[in-house]
This record gives sequence, C-alpha cells and structure tokens, in this order.
Amino acid sequence: MQNWKVLLQYNRFYIILTALTIFLVVFAFITPRNSIYEEGITTIEGKVIAYKIDGNFLSMTVKSKEKVQAFYYFQTEEEKLNYQKHLEYGVIIRIEGILEKPESNSLPNTFNYQKYLYYQKIHYILNVNQLEITKPATGIYFLKNWIYQRLYHLEQGDYLVAMILGNTSHLNIQDVKTNGISHLFAVSGMQITLLAKVIAGLLKRFGPKKDAGILLFLWFYAFLVGFTPSVMRAVLSWCYQWLNKKGQWNLNKTQIFLLVLCTILLVQPFAIMNLGFQYSFLISFVLMHMKFSKNYVKSCLEISIASFLVSLPITAMNFYSINILSVLWNLFFVPFVTFVLFPLCFLYILFPFLKDIFIGCITLFEITNQWCANISFGIITIPKVFMLWWGIYYLLLGCVFQFQKRTCFLFIIILLIIIKYQCKLTNHAYVYFLDVGQGDATLFVAPHQKEVILLDTGGKITYQQESWKIREQQIDQADLIKTFLNSIGISSIDTLILSHGDTDHAGNAMSLLEKMSIHNIIMNRNTKNTLEQKIENLYSNKIKSNISSSSFQISDLTIAAATNENDASLVLQISIYNQSFLMTGDISQKIEEKLLTKEITSTILKVAHHGSKDSSNISFLKTVAPTYAIIHVGKDNRYNHPAKETLAKLDKLGISYLMTSNKKTIWFEISPSWMKLFYLTS
Repeated sequence: MQNWKVLLQYNRFYIILTALTIFLVVFAFITPRNSIYEEGITTIEGKVIAYKIDGNFLSMTVKSKEKVQAFYYFQTEEEKLNYQKHLEYGVIIRIEGILEKPESNSLPNTFNYQKYLYYQKIHYILNVNQLEITKPATGIYFLKNWIYQRLYHLEQGDYLVAMILGNTSHLNIQDVKTNGISHLFAVSGMQITLLAKVIAGLLKRFGPKKDAGILLFLWFYAFLVGFTPSVMRAVLSWCYQWLNKKGQWNLNKTQIFLLVLCTILLVQPFAIMNLGFQYSFLISFVLMHMKFSKNYVKSCLEISIASFLVSLPITAMNFYSINILSVLWNLFFVPFVTFVLFPLCFLYILFPFLKDIFIGCITLFEITNQWCANISFGIITIPKVFMLWWGIYYLLLGCVFQFQKRTCFLFIIILLIIIKYQCKLTNHAYVYFLDVGQGDATLFVAPHQKEVILLDTGGKITYQQESWKIREQQIDQADLIKTFLNSIGISSIDTLILSHGDTDHAGNAMSLLEKMSIHNIIMNRNTKNTLEQKIENLYSNKIKSNISSSSFQISDLTIAAATNENDASLVLQISIYNQSFLMTGDISQKIEEKLLTKEITSTILKVAHHGSKDSSNISFLKTVAPTYAIIHVGKDNRYNHPAKETLAKLDKLGISYLMTSNKKTIWFEISPSWMKLFYLTS
C-alpha cells in the first residue's frame, strides 16, 4: 500500500498513465471490431438492459453474447398492454427476427445512428418477428424496476425520472436544448454531491461505517442511471477523494481528475465520443482551476460564462448552432433546478401531499423554458469546420483563463467570425440531391452563399391510426434538413420551390417553414391540394407567382395544360457556370414528349417520378443527353422504384445514373471551370 502511495504522488506516473490511455483509446478506434453475429434470420436470448414503448413501437437493447438493438411493432393493443405490464429491465427475453446492419446518416453532418450504436458495442439491429419473456427480472434489477415504476406512477413521473435518473426518453426536451440547458437533465457531480451529503447525514450515527454505506449507495445509483460517463465521473471522483483522505495519499485535484479520466477511458475507450463525457470532463476541469468571485450572483455569472465558452466547440461541432443567451438562461435555471426542483423531487416522493407545489414548479419551469426558447435572436449558426480551428480556439481560451491574457479574447471573437463566415468565401456553387427516402429534395447554393434555393422538401405519407398506435416521439425529417443546412453555414432559405403538392415532395414544407426563415415560396399553377392550401393560407405574404434568381439562370419549362398533379409538376432548368440541371418533378412520358420542342439539353437530369416506368421517354433522355442522371428514391420502397425499364434505357444510352437509395445524399461542387461529383456513401 505504501508503494502505491509513493507511486501516486509521482508526477511522471500521471504522464505515463495519460500517454498509455491515449495510446489505448487510439488503438481501440483504429482496430476494427467484428461481430459474432451475421446478417439474416436468427434467434437470440438475452437480458433486456434498456427498452422503450412508444405507440405500437418497441425498442430494446438486449445483452446476449454481445449487445443487439431490437425493434418490434405490436400487432394488437392487448399485446402492447401485456408487454407494458411484464417487460422490465433485467428480464430474459427470446427474440426471433432478421439481423441487419444499422443505417448510417442519409444527410451529411447529421446524426449517424450506425456510429452511435458502434460506440456502444452494438453491431446489428434485429427486426423482431416473435418475442417471448422467458424469465422475470431478479435481484438488483427487481429493485431498479420498482423504483422506475414508483416514479412513473406519480403525477409528472416523466420529470421525476428525468431529474433523478437522467432518463429523458419520455420527455420532449427540444426547447431545453434550444436554450442550452439540457445539462440540467444529465445527472452529474451536483446531484451526486447532494445525494452523498444526504446519505451521510442519514448514516451519521453509524460512524466510520457510513462511508461504506455512501459508497454502496453511489454505485447503486450509477447502476440505476446506466453507468453514464458523466455519472461515473462524479462517482469515481467521490471514491478517489475518499481514498485520498482515508489513505492519506495527499493527491491534488488535478491528479484525482486524471485518475478518474483514465479509469473511465481504459475501461470504455469509446466513452470519449459521448457528449455527456465531453461536457462533464471539460467543464469540470476548467471550473476546478478557476477562481470565482465571493459574491454569489457574480460567481454564478462567471461560472455560466466560463461553462458556455468551454462547451461552445462541442455544441457547435454536434449541433451547428449556439445560443449566446444560454449564459443568461442558466443564471435562472441552474439555481432553480439545483436548489428547488431537484430537492423537491425527493420530497414529493416521500411526501405526496407536496404534489401541488411540485406540479406548480414544473409548470413554472415549462412556461419559462418555452418563453426563453421563443427568443431566437441569440441563436447563431456555426458551420462544420476543421478540428484545427477549435484547437486554436482552446489555446486562446487557455491563455484567457490561465494567464489572464484579456487581449486573447479579442482574437477568440475574430476566430469565431472566421469560423462562421469562411464557408461564404468560396466562389463555388453547390447542388445537393438530398436523401429524404422516397421523396425529392434538392438544394441549390450559389457562390458565396448569396442565394439558397430548396426545390421540394421530401416528406412521408402518413395514415390515420388507432390512438394506441400513435407514437409521441418520431424523427422529424425537417429537423435533419435544418441541421444539414446549418452544418454548411445556411440559416435561411431565399426561395422554397414546391414542384407539386404530393407529400413526398412537399410533406416537410410546413415543418421547415416553422423551423427556418424562408423568404419566398413558389408553387405550381395547378389546383391546390389540402397541404398547398394550408401553406397558401398561412404564408400568403411569401407566395410568389414568378421564379426569379439573382445568381442562377432559371428557365421555367412547365407544361401549363397538364391535368393531374404529377404532370403539373414544375419543370425547371437551373444553370450556373455553364452547368445545367433539369428538374422534372413527377412528370410522365406524355409531358416529356411535349418538352422535346424546348431547349432541354442539360448536364444533370433529375429523373422524373423516382424512375417510374411511366416516365423517362427514350427520346426525352436522348435529347437531354445528361452526363449524370440522379434518381431520388427510397431504399426498398413499396413502389419498386426505379423501374427496371428505366434503368435499362439509361444503360442503353450510356448515361451514368446515381440513386439516393444507395449513394444517399449526392452533390456537385461547381467552379467556373470544372464540376466535381460527391456522394455520402459508396
């Protein structure tokens, strides 16, 4: 033990430990991890370690020989109710289905589900056909389930679970994210310290034995919340501090910090990709080395500013926007949650008669949170940039914090301006054929981003469902489109063009109009359907009758005499730098034949109607004579698009074609003298 004490006090030990940890983390990332499973039909029996039921949809993480993410759709309401009653953490379940590789992101710079699962050591998803619970939860899982059920059965139980256990799966926290206060729902050092003090007070009469009780409780609490990196940082910090005091190691706070950091990364190298890990370690490291004012209000402001500046790159790299007003919002929300809402959660559980006070505080939180989220002028878009820029940022920030070099703050502001506006310096144009599944969405970005045109938005056809099937939380494709736009420095759209009103072309329009600044809207001249009428009624001041552009040459080739929605699609030829794009909506061969009398030769053809056999007339394809044909089509779509006949025509004419179903988002970078093709996946 004495040797360990000497070793831990030796500064070079931490240099060696840190270097070893970095080496092993890098090694984990560059070494491929192979699954023991293979794609296809299989049966797996394992323990449920996480699950969520939403509508008729069940999502589970099942741990067998390795972890698998399983999805299942309930067939009847009775079946759903049965599993709501019997499915719990720790039950043993037998599932049969088809193993598949998880999909990566379809739009550049958006959430990559495949990588997310990989970092949790999950290689496959299992689309379940049959499932059966073979053994109920026992032991410590029985206690975990009892606690979760106890919390959920109380009024506002979703908030209790979120505040106490950090589980926000049943809450809509979009406004919380917008306000930059989502850290309040991540269990961290604040909650751990408070809980440790409460347990210490309760066990005070046990003398020295109380430490063992505190340790036991903290590790059980870490188990309850799923051993998340931020919780493990707090629990291990408490443990190392206790050992430091008990064993008289005489370690300073930096040494304890490094021990905690290396312990987590040596056990789970991929934890470094966890946002909670990044926020928790980076902010806590900076705050523990700073000196703050003795005045409470001033110190809160200093902590809020420091936390915002330190976390800014992490937020920008993952969400491509920051909210500078979060510095102010935290001045209210942090003390309110820390000293009122969080303690009140426990008091409400112990004393249910406090329900009205608790609900009142939750209501105040929600109203204030929504009010703050509606103030949007503080939200600044930050595009994706090379990591080197953020490395320079942290060097400058270190000079401000460590050496009190105030002038460096001016350089930080200059650097942030460069980061924000560097994407506007290029004289290249970009055209993105966005992968929005079985739908169309094409983005035209002019040189220096002087103009942004979005032609169609994509969208899913939805059907009326029984109430028990309706899901509360679903991915909004408009959010993904907005995230992608923000990642390339675009915060507003100059012109939204809807070729026609079908859902797969205009279904995301309403959501985008609510979430983004869109200046002008162009729709076709056909009879308006319900969706188009809604847009026209709500945004009549933005509707324009003529298409105009300051950067692109746009020729409207639409056939006005069309009688149905597809044939009435706007047909546009959009050109820049001697490269032209013929955008055909969902027109049929009948309309294509009428276009033969017009100048339609183009570099790129957007194949009509997702490659349907009713489109792509052979004479039309010959006349357009494109270098590339792009087919907007969803993977394994029920319409069997594109048709074999269409692909055969393209092959016969020697036209290279690319489909969003296998290339995902496809884009072209265009300069005055050349054009380059890119796509998200090979």
